[in-house]
Amino acid sequence: MEHHETMGPQHHMPEAWLVDYAAGTLDEANALLVACHAALCPTCRETLRLLDATGGALLEDQAPVALADDALATLFARIDAEDAAAEPARPGHRPGHQTVDLDALLPAGDGTLRLPRPLLAYLPTAPQDLPWRWNGPGVHVIDLAVGRHPGTRTVLMKIGAGRAMPQHTHKGTEALMVLAGGYRDESGDFFPGDVAISTGEVDHRPIAHDDGECLCLAVLDAPISLTGTVGRLLNPFIRF
Repeated sequence: MEHHETMGPQHHMPEAWLVDYAAGTLDEANALLVACHAALCPTCRETLRLLDATGGALLEDQAPVALADDALATLFARIDAEDAAAEPARPGHRPGHQTVDLDALLPAGDGTLRLPRPLLAYLPTAPQDLPWRWNGPGVHVIDLAVGRHPGTRTVLMKIGAGRAMPQHTHKGTEALMVLAGGYRDESGDFFPGDVAISTGEVDHRPIAHDDGECLCLAVLDAPISLTGTVGRLLNPFIRF
């Protein structure tokens, strides 16, 4: 299928997510998704730049507030306490606007696939050595260690060219972004950088484009549920 890379992504992050990301209030898994999308999407990257500039201007306009004599000592003590309670961070593990470039390359059989740099710190191995796990015909996945939200999964998913995910719906919210290749479902075609937000109202069967594998990054806050006759039979055996 003809690639639309020159057009850029056509399916964007919700504006509320961009605002939360700029404010630093978005959870780590979805912040990673936003950072990866911004790496591939000039439109949302510019939106984040404007949000940062607006936030900085608002701070500059605030009237000075007198601080207590022990305010600085109290702040440092709180930082020390939070650092002691937090798990050790891997270098560069926090997504940020400054990392939204495309220096990383994932070697492939007949060329290279670009990966957004924010994703690299979360990969368990070098891209070419990733330990893919079979998750159904033509589908392989890797669970990534991102954040500590109970019940949230961050998954790299690879679908073979022309292969289909089982028909399924969602018990919660799934935010998915195409990293390479593309797929189509009942709502249209998706290419690198495109984002799809799916809930229980969506019942679909994503099919990878015929011209190559589809590589996606997904964040799920609840499992999916396979539908249809075959899907119901597979539900006990396949974990998504």
